[in-house]
Amino acid sequence: MIRKFFGRKNYLKFLNEIYDKNTFEFIPIYGRRRIGKTSLILESVKDREHIYYLALEGTSEENARGFKETANQAIKDKTLLSLQNDWEKIFSYLENKNIILIIDEFPYLISSDKRIPSIFQRIIDLYLSGSQCKLILCGSSISMMLTSVLGMKSALYGRRTGQIKLGHLSFQEALSFLKYKNFEETILGYGIVGGVPLYLDIIGKYKDLYTAIANELLLPNTLLNYEPDIMIKTEFPSSATYLMIIRAISSGKVTMGEIKNAVGLTGDITPYLHNLIDTEYVERRVPITQNPLKSRQGIYLLKDNFLRFYYRFIYPNRSFIESNDVEGLSDIIKNEINNYMGHLFEDIVKQSLRKKFPAYRIGSWWYKGEEIDIIGIDDRNKRMLIGEVKWRNIKIGFDVIERLFSKVELLEGYENYKKNYLIVSKGGFKSNTIKKMDNEKILHWDNKDFQKIVNE
Repeated sequence: MIRKFFGRKNYLKFLNEIYDKNTFEFIPIYGRRRIGKTSLILESVKDREHIYYLALEGTSEENARGFKETANQAIKDKTLLSLQNDWEKIFSYLENKNIILIIDEFPYLISSDKRIPSIFQRIIDLYLSGSQCKLILCGSSISMMLTSVLGMKSALYGRRTGQIKLGHLSFQEALSFLKYKNFEETILGYGIVGGVPLYLDIIGKYKDLYTAIANELLLPNTLLNYEPDIMIKTEFPSSATYLMIIRAISSGKVTMGEIKNAVGLTGDITPYLHNLIDTEYVERRVPITQNPLKSRQGIYLLKDNFLRFYYRFIYPNRSFIESNDVEGLSDIIKNEINNYMGHLFEDIVKQSLRKKFPAYRIGSWWYKGEEIDIIGIDDRNKRMLIGEVKWRNIKIGFDVIERLFSKVELLEGYENYKKNYLIVSKGGFKSNTIKKMDNEKILHWDNKDFQKIVNE
């Protein structure tokens, strides 16, 4: 559990609206491990009567007993203890309590008894559907939640009244965890661990980022040191191929053909990629100007920042960790971190732009070796926002902007769109370049400007 709850305002608002209804509600909540599902649920019910039960990797009867004992402690009703260890009998007794009923790690119940989805279907249909109870079933096994709770073939299909798939915290939300004096280190921190609340909480305990890296990522017995491998093996029991795919992507193999060749898989690799996308470890991107369903230029990237960092720096340099050479590996990270952060800084800037310019769909564009870091398209008003993002320690000149202008000429089908430009540079701009950008009404942000935008 993290030290303090931050962010997730929209989800809290949604759940509180659900709790205030005078009808039965069934809300599955799912998302990868460590993403903050339990913290969100407990925060949402902290001032409301509820029963929260964390399922165990035991039999259905053991969990039924554990649930009724927990329920007794929550609502002080000893009658529960006299009931059989039977889910239907327990819920039939609770139907008139008009209470919030929460079972966390629901997939553990399914693993122990494949009848559980059917049993809970009967519970909903026979007992809860006419009540004012709220049922929340939460799970970290995304694949099992999708198939056994949300899927069309599940007995529970059609019973839910809403759902939450919990993803990463945004960069803006992460600022509540990362209190480094240097804003550049804050950006780096998010680039390293992403929007996973537990990871942010761990590295946010320190006053500076590199002390956090040395103490929490580069020592052999820390939680984060083997975390990615453990996460993948937990989600996918037959994990060898998944790990090879992740390592291939981390090494720069981003097309399906490149990944397949690197893994050496003779069969179809698509199901593996789909599973990694469903669990939000991997994402498929296409140029923003193309239809994702039709584009042949799709590439696969690691969506989880910590996976990117881990397989870029920790996994290939484990010998440094085993020999306790923290300083040696820290030097490697410091020397290569700017190259690592290039595309990640683009993603962080895109998050801010989506908030600042909600009418635009925002992404990147590439074609035959040419790339534009940021393109926002507002088809309704026939306008575009075109941007370049530089994570460098040097001030950039107007040549970068002229190069951007030349790449824009390669775009097809947008000749009649009004084009506005944005340049983001960590290292700032040469003075004469600032004057030219002001004259041509080109929006430009250095690190201080970007910090103000994020904090708006």
